Amino acid sequence: MKTTLGKAHKAAVELSQCRGKKSLDFERAKTVARRSNRNGDKDYQPYRCKECGRFHVGNTKGANYRLALQQKRLKAKEILDEREAR
Repeated sequence: MKTTLGKAHKAAVELSQCRGKKSLDFERAKTVARRSNRNGDKDYQPYRCKECGRFHVGNTKGANYRLALQQKRLKAKEILDEREAR
């Protein structure tokens, strides 16, 4: 699946969480994950990136911590936005 991105979106992707990660098609990401798992690194899987729409390879180590941290940041932002609205 090919995605076409506008200039503004491409610039946003460069500053996003994709920065420094290799973008792959699904078949290549699946192969890389399989090799990594075979070489002793466990739990690597291909996943579709919400930012660029392509695939990256990663694992779930620390995912719960990162999710909790992200939720705290969003909650803090909501509180600040509510205070500014008053």
